[in-house]
Amino acid sequence: MPQKKIIVITFIIVLSFLLVLVLPVWNIENINIEGNNYYTDDDIKIILDLNKTTHILTLSQSDVKNIKKKLPFIKKIYLDKILPNTINLNIIERTPLGYIPFSGGYIILDEEGYVLAHHEQKIEKLPIIEGIKINKFLVGEKLIPAEDEEFIVLKDILNTLKKYNLQEEVTTINVSDTEQIHLYINSLDVIIGDIKGFEQKVRWLIGIYDTYTIGVLDLSMIENGSAILKPLE
Repeated sequence: MPQKKIIVITFIIVLSFLLVLVLPVWNIENINIEGNNYYTDDDIKIILDLNKTTHILTLSQSDVKNIKKKLPFIKKIYLDKILPNTINLNIIERTPLGYIPFSGGYIILDEEGYVLAHHEQKIEKLPIIEGIKINKFLVGEKLIPAEDEEFIVLKDILNTLKKYNLQEEVTTINVSDTEQIHLYINSLDVIIGDIKGFEQKVRWLIGIYDTYTIGVLDLSMIENGSAILKPLE
């Protein structure tokens, strides 16, 4: 076959393929979103600029990853395309675990130290965190003192409280002295001591605080097999 004829046939095939790709059938018609609790489907569609004229091949995994900068509660987002016109978005969100008072409001943190939001008032039942000093922050980024000793200890505490579903029971966490950590559950002051053996201390706390809700509970010496409960003076 002459080379010129091959070139013509190749051109026709490529042109036909391109013409098929611009047909409306490739425009996204079905958008299925799962795993989103803090943002609505419409929030996500607006940020991604998804509409009936969006071509399915123009949307990439990089595009959906970039929305985390604008929607900080999103930790991961996965894109699955079902040709010709359906996309599935699977979202994994960050879990807010505590508040740090700042400038008359509250910074909301997750267990990794990411700032999820800044509100004038508490919007969820989560502990207030005392003893963390910050000068500035960016929503969607890790808090500035992320490597300070108090903050490293705080992350261990938040992860353990999350593991035992206690983040809504504890009203205040004080890590201003990492050798003498305090948790407060309403009127019960729980002396933790240092972070060593914290998970074991939490297990002791779970077995006690439902019965004793007022006073001072000292769990700093449980390696000796005892906890001390003192009434309020």
